[in-house]
Amino acid sequence: MLRLQLNDDTLSQLGLRADGRIEWIVPLLPSGDAAAVLGDAAPTGLFGTLEASGLRLERADGARSPPLRLGSDGQGLDMPLFDAEGRVWLRIRHGMRSPEAAHGLRLFTADLRAGPALAGWLGLPRSDDFVAGLGLDLPLQARASEKSCAAPNWPGTEGFVTDVLLTNIDVVSAPRCRRLDAPTERCDGPGGVEGEVVVAPAATLANSSAANATEVPWYQQFSAPTAPYGNDQHPFLVWNLYRIDADGTIRQIGRSALKHAFATANTGCLDATCTGGGWSQILGRGCSDLYSVSSNDCSRFLASRREVIAASGRWGRCGSLFDADCDGVPDPRIGHPQALFCSATVGSPANDGYGLRLVVAESGIDPTRHPGARWFLDAWYVVRDDADLFNTMGWRELSPTFDPPEVTSRRWRLDPAAFVSGALLPTWTAMPGASHRLHAVVSTDEGQAGLGSRVERLPDGRFRYTYALMNYSLGRAVTEGNEPNLRVLRNLGIDALAVDLGDVEAATGIGFEDGDAHPGNDWNAGQAGSQLRWSAGDGADLAWGSLLQVSFVSRRPPAAGQIDLDMAEAGAPGSYPVGALVPDPEWLFGNGYE
Repeated sequence: MLRLQLNDDTLSQLGLRADGRIEWIVPLLPSGDAAAVLGDAAPTGLFGTLEASGLRLERADGARSPPLRLGSDGQGLDMPLFDAEGRVWLRIRHGMRSPEAAHGLRLFTADLRAGPALAGWLGLPRSDDFVAGLGLDLPLQARASEKSCAAPNWPGTEGFVTDVLLTNIDVVSAPRCRRLDAPTERCDGPGGVEGEVVVAPAATLANSSAANATEVPWYQQFSAPTAPYGNDQHPFLVWNLYRIDADGTIRQIGRSALKHAFATANTGCLDATCTGGGWSQILGRGCSDLYSVSSNDCSRFLASRREVIAASGRWGRCGSLFDADCDGVPDPRIGHPQALFCSATVGSPANDGYGLRLVVAESGIDPTRHPGARWFLDAWYVVRDDADLFNTMGWRELSPTFDPPEVTSRRWRLDPAAFVSGALLPTWTAMPGASHRLHAVVSTDEGQAGLGSRVERLPDGRFRYTYALMNYSLGRAVTEGNEPNLRVLRNLGIDALAVDLGDVEAATGIGFEDGDAHPGNDWNAGQAGSQLRWSAGDGADLAWGSLLQVSFVSRRPPAAGQIDLDMAEAGAPGSYPVGALVPDPEWLFGNGYE
């Protein structure tokens, strides 16, 4: 069967009707010979054709698409749905399979995307638009024998290293957009009423292929406590949206919630790596995994970032969105995370398709309002005991556009450029326009933060200092209890940063940007003696996964120094220094004309 996860906003943007349905189950029936290809003791493709005649889409004017068939030539799990004339109406893409042979051909999640025939029928400017989330379940009559599996080399095994890599952000989609003045109405684009846009990527990762790479636990929420940590350990995914304006200002204009990973497809594994026998819950050495847009847009796996201690990758299940009463059972209003397919759940705070998503204002991505601006999306996995945070990150530059008036869909598109591994901050730091640049990272037992320094010499001989602070994982959590019943009481990051001006002369042109367009939560700047300090308001902080920018003007040229980052939670140390370009305290005789 196929199980579609539907959203009215997404379908209406395409000119399709959903009539309020959130799930649509479509039987798949044999049409001649069909077989799964077992490339690694688990399905890696489908050969043959299956009838999916119940999958008929309805256009806004009442017209219906023809009956469809699912078929493939066995070359992978991206599969078309076509009509009797062979025209491709839909494509199943970015599917996460189960590597368990006993499951048959099962895709936990996948994206259902428009093919050329559907695009032409709807008047879309291109094919491959996101249509719906999808799950697939095809039992097999014959099972391949599973490989025998040795005990995993878990994180912490002497001589072994945990190192998971983000290898691609496959696509970036804007599946929904609604007007702020009329939330039931879809956005009308640049120059119209302000709206809010949901942004979600598909992301691919891989475990290291090194001979000493560990396997990685990938146990779904509320699984029985299991080695190596005695809990239901799994990775987490976050993503962020940035705009860099023509003047070089960087703003983090959107942040996702926290996505709980729940299974691993284990594709492309090394011969020595197992599939089957529970290995959908273990990422094998050299194996890859993919989370689709629909998976990352799934209410059932989204929660607050603050529930996870980023530096250690530990989840505070007790008191969390999923288990508010700490009874070890998922709360009914959320729905059980171990359900096979993703669907919205009645009563869930995220089931409207906007809560707990990366939501950005239309005005924030409108190129006509920001001439010369550039947009970027980054993503990274939080993996417990991972040796290198920065190869678990990556980003793509985006080109936002909105369909012209003659196009029925009228939706935002975020066409991505090439994927780049690593953090975005070094790229911003190195951009043209500054005479001096420095990128530095502070690494502590409590996490990591990066600081980019850019110094621009002004026409009057003074210097503008601009700093972008990215808190990757730095925080001091207050917890109660132990895993698997850990409770995170507080999980605060950085609440102040201070720079020595090298001079008691007052700094000028002091600036602050946090990207959220809410001046009420801006940090306050104050100078005491030669120290300039930005401080968050009561109860505020720069949480992990967040960025801010500050700036000022000084008559002194730059020199190597440091900026102090104050921790919001009491304890020792009270602050951490990070390398920076600062006004030169030894500069005495400059007059601005040398």
